[in-house]
Amino acid sequence: MIIVRKAKNEDLLELYNIEIECFKNDILSKNSLRNFINHKYHILLVAQQNQTITGYILTLINPRHKLARHYSLAILPQYRRQSIAKQLLLEAESHVIKKQGIKLEIRIDNKAAKILYESIGYKAGKIKPNYYEDGCDAIEMIKILPKRI
Repeated sequence: MIIVRKAKNEDLLELYNIEIECFKNDILSKNSLRNFINHKYHILLVAQQNQTITGYILTLINPRHKLARHYSLAILPQYRRQSIAKQLLLEAESHVIKKQGIKLEIRIDNKAAKILYESIGYKAGKIKPNYYEDGCDAIEMIKILPKRI
């Protein structure tokens, strides 16, 4: 059973190891992860199975912006294709209040991610040329959230 919860300081090493395994070059530092765990506005959620953190999502919330932004989503390779990313995305959305929606960027060649995001209501938007370090373009995706009172 997968449990989704807010990240804690004790999760730092596992989160950092997920960064290394999933992103190789462009990783968040331990210090950055610690700051995100303790940030007043941003949301860092983890997926936990038994005692293992299997993935995380980092959603940035800037009080001055209309849209929140999914900054990073990572699932350990051996836990992929188990709907963990979908659970993390939906839970993160439930924490985003007082915003019109959420945006994110994905690699233009990441068809599986595009299918996942579209399945839960994200719409493809503009192309961002040379967005990634290796020169790959990104697609911006946006989901408008229902108004909450």
